[in-house]
Amino acid sequence: MLTDGEGWTYSLIWLRSSYLARRVQEKYNERLLERERIARDLHDTLLQGFQGLILRMQAVANDLPSTFNARQRIEETLDSAEHTLLESRESITNLRTSVPKCDLPTALALTAGELARDFPTRFRVDVEGHRRKLHPLVRAEIEMLGREALTNAFKHAHAQKIAVEISYRPNEFRLRVIDDGVGMEQDVSSKEQIAGHFGLQGMRERAREMRASFTIHSKRGAGTEILVSCPATIAYGDQSAGIRSVIVNITRFFRP
Repeated sequence: MLTDGEGWTYSLIWLRSSYLARRVQEKYNERLLERERIARDLHDTLLQGFQGLILRMQAVANDLPSTFNARQRIEETLDSAEHTLLESRESITNLRTSVPKCDLPTALALTAGELARDFPTRFRVDVEGHRRKLHPLVRAEIEMLGREALTNAFKHAHAQKIAVEISYRPNEFRLRVIDDGVGMEQDVSSKEQIAGHFGLQGMRERAREMRASFTIHSKRGAGTEILVSCPATIAYGDQSAGIRSVIVNITRFFRP
């Protein structure tokens, strides 16, 4: 039997968890509306303007003689620009939908695979626990945070090995990115804001959006470890995972 103090403590924990879950859902709804507005603005301004520039450049290229040396390079540049335009359209389409094309481990593995084309680095993605559907807002933030961590590891750490560990735990969701690269100075990895290190600042901000903990362990010459831990009630978008035992204890406490 729990004491009065313990019973009220569990009750407060449950109420707090319920409140946080509602706040995350409200935040997610607000984010969807904002993403739709941004998608409209980008389509009506940036993409339309970019398409116009491509058409004008194509007209200039068509007026050049086929034997002109620079024409081939212009055509290649236009092909690259059209590819970028297609990718931009896909990104804007993704802003309008909350349904990802694949699960999180697959998405991060694809990101690492793309980066590995340009860097001689081995990587692996490990999954612990039963894969669960993440709350859409958490899913989006975790993927962007993971992509930033992978980009830093591939491009700046000069690592030989990079590991991504994704853990679906009953009481929390964890993302861990580890590399054996050059590492960072301790004061750089621990500061809240660092001039020129906007990637680290952005990752911390994304973690705060999810009410998740974010830690960096790094030492010059000893690699870097980035760990993100999000409570289950927020990560999975329901009350059943992280506080099931709390509810059981409350039930026991109030049982006659």
